[in-house]
Amino acid sequence: MDNIIIRVVDLPYAVKGVTIPHTDCTYNIYINTKYSVETQNEILQHELRHIQNFDFDNFDNIKIIEQRANAV
Repeated sequence: MDNIIIRVVDLPYAVKGVTIPHTDCTYNIYINTKYSVETQNEILQHELRHIQNFDFDNFDNIKIIEQRANAV
């Protein structure tokens, strides 16, 4: 996964994490520092599932996308 950069940064509390895809097929994942390390790891796994599920390339309903990313 050389195309993924993970950054742990200070975000608003309501934002646990976010992934930004780029046209060069790289991804920046931002994880909120306000959460415990355990929760940060869960957030990271969630964001990685978005990438694995190709969620940035489809137009499914956001509820369906999030349900897929939350499935463990």
